[in-house]
Amino acid sequence: MKKLTAILAAMAIAVSAFAQERLPEALASQLKEGEPAIISFWSLTCKPCILELNALSENYPDWYEECPFTVIAVSIDDARSSSKVKSFAEGKGWSDFTILLDPNQELKRAMNVATMPTVFIVDAEGKVVYRHMGYNPGGENELFEKIKELQ
Repeated sequence: MKKLTAILAAMAIAVSAFAQERLPEALASQLKEGEPAIISFWSLTCKPCILELNALSENYPDWYEECPFTVIAVSIDDARSSSKVKSFAEGKGWSDFTILLDPNQELKRAMNVATMPTVFIVDAEGKVVYRHMGYNPGGENELFEKIKELQ
């Protein structure tokens, strides 16, 4: 029984690692050639998510000049709420971001996202190189440092 448990745990880790290295096509197709990206999973009701995306938005123009990268904000709001996402993002000034809707949470499951916000950094080839859950003010600076390491 212990061997079976160990084998299942090893398989779960391997599947998790593989899932994180390969982006679903819906995300991979949004990457700009030669640019790393920040992929943020968020929802309208997640205050830390909104704070993080606001902080990224405030810094994005200056950071982009120093080190070009893409921000993809994936809303996991359900079909009923997702109709508000685009106008909400526009109202927040997130016009530099690519906003994706994931009302059935297929991307969320594919990327093994359990808590909000969850942020991934992918390199210019689309490989996940960093993952972070939660948000604390100033955490956006750490994300930018990780992006600069990829240049």
